[in-house]
Amino acid sequence: MPLAAPITPSKRTESVLTHCTDLLALFACTGDRRAFDELASLAGPFLNRRASAELTKRRLPLDPGEVVQEALLNIYRYAKSFRPTVPHAFATWSSRIVANVVLRMLRPRKKPRPLSIEDLDGVELRAPVRDDPVRRIGDAEERQALCASMTLWLQCYYVSYLGLTDLQKRILHRVEIVGESYSEIAADLGMRVEAVKMVVYRGRKKLQQDMDRLAAS
Repeated sequence: MPLAAPITPSKRTESVLTHCTDLLALFACTGDRRAFDELASLAGPFLNRRASAELTKRRLPLDPGEVVQEALLNIYRYAKSFRPTVPHAFATWSSRIVANVVLRMLRPRKKPRPLSIEDLDGVELRAPVRDDPVRRIGDAEERQALCASMTLWLQCYYVSYLGLTDLQKRILHRVEIVGESYSEIAADLGMRVEAVKMVVYRGRKKLQQDMDRLAAS
C-alpha cells in the first residue's frame, strides 16, 4: 500500500489561508467574535511575513507587529466589504490592507508652517476682545461640560480596565505606559512575541468594546 504524500509547508499555508477566508466570511455575516479571534490567531504569521516584506521593500525600520495590529483592526472594521469569491481571497485582501497600512506610515505628518510678515499682509488686525461677562459664563459652561465628558470617559476606561485579565493588564501597562517593546516583554515573561502581540490586540479590543457599551448605557 503506497504511503500518503507528506503535506508540504506551502500546502499547509494554503490550507490555513483557505480556512481564514471561511472564518472572515463567517465573521462578516454573523459578527461572531470567536470566529475573528481564531482568524487573528491563524492569520498572524502570514500577516507578519507580509508586513516584514513590505517594510523591507520600503526600507522602513519599523516593528512588523505594529503593522499587523493595525491591519487586524482594519480587517475587523471593514470585514463586511470582504468578498470570499475564491479560496485565497483572504490572502489577497489582507495583503492589500497590510500594504496600505505601510503606505500610510510613509506619509510625513504635516507640520503647521510658521507665519511670516508676508502672511499678515492685508489681514485686518483687531484689538483684543474686552472681557465680556456673558462670554466668560459661556466659556465656564463649556469647560464644565468638557470636564464632565472627560470624567465619564475616564470612569468608563477604569471600569473596562478592571474587566481585563491580569495578564492583559500587566502587558498593556508595559506596552502603553512603560513603553517596552514586544520582544522585551516576551523575553521577560517567557512568551513568544506573537503571543504577546495577541494579548495586546485582545486587550485593546475588549477595552474598546466595553467602553462603547458603557458609554451607550
